[in-house]
Amino acid sequence: MASDPPASQERPLSFLAAAFWTLLVALLLSVMVSVIDAARPGAYVDVVTFTTCKLLAYSVVLFGLLRVHEPESSIRHLLALRPPPAALVFLGALVGCGLSPASMWLDGVFAKRFPPTAAELEAYERILDAPTPGKKIALVLTLVIVMPVCDELFFRGALFTPLKRGRRAESVILATAAYDTLLVGANPREIASILVTALAISWMRAVSGSVFPSMAARITFFGVQVVPLVIAREPQISGRLALVGVALAGLSLAAIAAVGKRSTRARDARIEDG
Repeated sequence: MASDPPASQERPLSFLAAAFWTLLVALLLSVMVSVIDAARPGAYVDVVTFTTCKLLAYSVVLFGLLRVHEPESSIRHLLALRPPPAALVFLGALVGCGLSPASMWLDGVFAKRFPPTAAELEAYERILDAPTPGKKIALVLTLVIVMPVCDELFFRGALFTPLKRGRRAESVILATAAYDTLLVGANPREIASILVTALAISWMRAVSGSVFPSMAARITFFGVQVVPLVIAREPQISGRLALVGVALAGLSLAAIAAVGKRSTRARDARIEDG
């Protein structure tokens, strides 16, 4: 008598499991930073140390996620490292540039209503303290390049790809945006702007089928905010500038939808997502 085929070892990623992996990243990051801070006080506001710990936490969780949910997948597929049309990457960068001033303006409105504490202001100043050119470069590289890239590879790659398989894009867009906001641990003044930005970036990932457009958006989003601070100029964001930014982001998102609809490469990438 023929034996039954072996049971599949595949464990599809559920929304609850994705939340667990996100919380695990937060837990590992907190433990590593706490241990280092105990040995070297002040490490929690050292951007390079924090970024290194975050990269290690992502690496550990990515390894576990691959072994549990995607044992047969390649890292390239899981992280959605598919080359999109160049126009989508350029438009994604414009979306980030447009959303950043609006985000800063909105955060400023909430900051006037709910002022930050003295401890928050002190930590903020210590994080951005870069008296030498070398520290300024390190600050820009970590806050504008390394951390945004790592965040996108995790949320729009390691989580988005397996969650999208067999599901509607809308639910995955909402879920990954929520996980992104959760891991950032934003205070109430910043939740609205971070969630809106994460939703736009997640939508770009769904339309393009690639992580590169959303990665470009996140890099420019933080670049617009961080670079002026590093060169000791506090950006002055008016309501008019915020509206211009929203208009730029809206037009760019509309263009992304049009390009994604016509592009064979983007369509193939969406099919590969499942």
